Order: sequence, then C-alpha cells, then structure tokens
Amino acid sequence: MKASAYHLQLNTSDLKFYRKLCKFLQFKTIDSGRTWFGVNAGTIDLWIFQIDKKFRGQRYRRRGKGLHHLALRVSSAKQVDAFLQKFVLKHKLSYLYGGPKRFPQYSKNYYALYFEDPDKIVVEIVYR
Repeated sequence: MKASAYHLQLNTSDLKFYRKLCKFLQFKTIDSGRTWFGVNAGTIDLWIFQIDKKFRGQRYRRRGKGLHHLALRVSSAKQVDAFLQKFVLKHKLSYLYGGPKRFPQYSKNYYALYFEDPDKIVVEIVYR
C-alpha cells in the first residue's frame, strides 16, 4: 500500500497570523469559517483552527510530543531573503539562528529561515 501526505491540521491561538502568512505565500483558500480555514499549498492541504480560549494559556513545547516545526518551500534563496524583509520583520516576529543561511548539514543547497509564530511554533521557509 502506497500513501502520500494529504493534509496537516494546525491549531493556533492566532488565526489572523496564519491568514496573513498563507495569503502572503499565495496559498489557495479551499474553505473557511470564522474560527478555521483550509488552504492548498500545491502538495498538501493545511487546515488552521483557532483553539478554544481554555487552551490558550498552555505553553507549546517544540521538543515535546507533536509538531516540531512547519517547513514551507519557496522557489529560490532570494525568496527566502525577501520573506525575512517583507513578512518576518514587517510583523516583528522573532527569527532564529541569525537569519537566512545555508544549512549544508541537511543537504548541499539547503537555504532556510526559521522564525517563531505567536505561539512559539517554529516555521521554516526553505529553498532546496
């Protein structure tokens, strides 16, 4: 039996942030409601849901169970650099590891920017 990734659901305390991110990255909206939306990223659907207020105080732990980070691929290293200027800095987000750079330990041409969303979930913008 062969399978492929179909969709990923991410629960967030800041739905507006992910609406801005997906719009900026030109994802196609599949469906949306007041507290959720789905987009197509070309190879996988992303479904983003606003968490209930009772869960907003819980701290996210990247090294714990569940999602470690979300990686989104772009088509050039220049786009990675532009994303830093046009999205991360514009929205006053914390970027990690000194900003965009090569990560040869992953593969020869791996170039990425890592930043934290409002819940401290790491999002990676990568060209490979």
